[in-house]
This record gives sequence, structure tokens and C-alpha cells, in this order.
Amino acid sequence: MCISRLELCGYNWYYEHVSNDVIKSKEVNPHKNKYMTQEGRGQAINTTPIMNILGSDGTLRLTVDAGTEGAKFREYETSDGKKGSKWELIFKSLSGKITNLQIFDGDYGKNLLVTLTYNGGEDTISFNTATPFGEDFMKKLPNFNLDEYVTITPYSFIDDNGKTRKGITVTQGDVKLQNYFYDAEKKKNLHKYPTPEGDTDKFDKDDWKIYFTHCRKFLVKNTEDVFLPAFAHLKQVVAVDYPTEEAKADQF
Repeated sequence: MCISRLELCGYNWYYEHVSNDVIKSKEVNPHKNKYMTQEGRGQAINTTPIMNILGSDGTLRLTVDAGTEGAKFREYETSDGKKGSKWELIFKSLSGKITNLQIFDGDYGKNLLVTLTYNGGEDTISFNTATPFGEDFMKKLPNFNLDEYVTITPYSFIDDNGKTRKGITVTQGDVKLQNYFYDAEKKKNLHKYPTPEGDTDKFDKDDWKIYFTHCRKFLVKNTEDVFLPAFAHLKQVVAVDYPTEEAKADQF
């Protein structure tokens, strides 16, 4: 893999790209992106690219203009049935120091916006908190050293038993960070993470749905209470609130 350089709005952006080819973009219109950075309510400062995770293959996607060198064309259908298409740059992972964490609460759910700064540039990854990617990030977040660089690599694959596995791999140096709320050896939850109540052998799909919703709300609250206050003084990254193809339930 190699480090790619993109010129956006006069800023230099560096990415770890999936392929071995260096991408050098031409003109990229940032106003095509769904997010903008603003300081103070209603006062737009500048647009900034937001990377989303495609649930079907676990890649990071950055929407760009048609004609951007290295961009791939993709057609999609949103969770509310609307069809569209976009041009995207595709990345396997992103490395940097976490310099901002925010949760955007909209009509279509909550998104955890994670800004990473590196080599004089910065990027933001949007994690839908109702997806395995967002939940996995929040489970590992308490083990982060926020003073050090971190590498975030989403994944999506089918295991040997035919089950789809989705989440993120997080490394700092040579250390692979684990779930803070689970002891893999003892196979038990930790740090007040919710456990199912009642006889799980009698649980139906609705019971498990209620339980997993409870777990997600626990993770979001923990992130809001423990980590977000340290970044509350920073400029806000505000998302336009509409559903994306990544929000389709059958992709998770």
C-alpha cells in the first residue's frame, strides 16, 4: 500500500489507498460532499470530506466528482428506496491521531464522526452507530491512547461457517486493540456492559432486537459521557440528514 495525496480546497490530504497506484486527483468539488465543517450554529466555515464505510465490502469511500483520477463509479439504492449513483475513491484504512469526536443525531439515526489528523491534514470517518462498524469502534474506544496515532481498518467477510463478519480492526503501533467490554477468555461481559435478562433459549428475534438495541444505547451513552466532553470546545462537523445506502438493514 502507498500514501496518496489529494488536493482539496487548498488543503493536502493523505490516505492509505487500497491499490498500489498513487492517486493524484485533479479538481474535486467539495460542495458535492454531504458534510461541512462549521464553527457556531449556522455559520459555515469550509467543507471537508467525510469518509463512509460501505457495509457490503467494508471499504472506506470518499465521494468525489466524476473524472477524478482513480475514482470508481457505483450505483446504489438508499434505505428509503431512492436510487442514485456516485463516483468514489476507495480506501482500505486510515491512520492518524484522533483530534475530534462528535455524534450527529438525525432523523435517520446517530452517526459518530471521528476526525483523524496526520501529516498536516485531517479526515473524518462517519460511523453509523446502528451498524457493526460503529458498535465495534465504540467497544474498542476506551482502549485507545488518544495521544498516539491509530490505524482504523473496516472489514466485511463471510467466515468458514457462512456467517457474515463485520467490524473494524484498530491498531496502535504493533498492538491490536480489543473490545473493552468483553473478556474473550472468560467469555463474559465487562464494565457494566448489558447482559441478556431471562432465559435466552426462549428468546425470539424481537427479544434479541430489544437486547441489542439496549447494548447500542449503552455504547452511545458511554461515548457521549466519557469521550465527547473532551472535544466539546472544537468546531462541529455537521451532517446533512438523509439516509444512505450504507443504512440498509440487509447489509449488516
